[in-house]
Amino acid sequence: MKKLLVTAACAAGGIVFAYAENSIETLIQSGKLKVNLTSLGGHRGDCVEAEIENLTADSLEVTFEAGRRLVAGDSSEQDIFLVKENSVKLAPKENRKRALFGFCCQSHDHSPKKGGKFSIGFLAPIAWLKLATIINKGDYDESAVQQAVWAISNNHPTASIPVGIRHENYPLIATVAGIKGEPIPWYFIQYAHDPDQLFSNVPVQLKGQIKYEVTSYGVVTISVTNENAKSMQTIEEIMPKMVGKRVYRVNLNVYKWPHGKYTVTIQDHTSAVLARKTFEI
Repeated sequence: MKKLLVTAACAAGGIVFAYAENSIETLIQSGKLKVNLTSLGGHRGDCVEAEIENLTADSLEVTFEAGRRLVAGDSSEQDIFLVKENSVKLAPKENRKRALFGFCCQSHDHSPKKGGKFSIGFLAPIAWLKLATIINKGDYDESAVQQAVWAISNNHPTASIPVGIRHENYPLIATVAGIKGEPIPWYFIQYAHDPDQLFSNVPVQLKGQIKYEVTSYGVVTISVTNENAKSMQTIEEIMPKMVGKRVYRVNLNVYKWPHGKYTVTIQDHTSAVLARKTFEI
């Protein structure tokens, strides 16, 4: 039996990818394998159907690798980035169908229409493959995976990835931040819905948590300023805080705020700074 696959192994300094001699592209080009890729409609999850036909007299095990980028036949539609490995065993001359699990990776383009065609494409760059590896091993919310893919493919903010109710998406966020060489964001940005495009790039809400410690009984003030130290919002806690460790749950309406960096400062009644965090939208 022939097996077509790409394997990944950990090595010092990152991930090393070893390629089988007969890649899926080579077998297609040599006439040993026929693959027809059709959009099932939508831009994430099981959104592509693969019809695979073994044209040889040998049994084959074909693997669609996590990290393969399928290229849309219509250039106005997004390519699909596969993030779950999918293997298919084929008897000689056998034809089978499989749904492939992937996500759009060109946020400025349209969602693929049902019935649209894709080519087999290519294995994505190393940064993309690192992301695909952790998604393939884990079980993450589809909306979080989509934002993670765009964070790499289109350089969207890492903070656009939702952390999840039980912080279940934290490993995904940490991986993306590591790939991009950024600190893990302490906040999450929610964007406006736009019926005409998949990603609006219009921030509407910012949420997060800031830990601080009260050293003397009194009222606490939270202020938000822009890069020019202009006040954007000030919140004075009505109830005085007792001495001890506290957590402030940030929930800011940032709709129509200019893109840029901002600072959240928590001060006590003496104006002493208890905590300070920056964010960018």
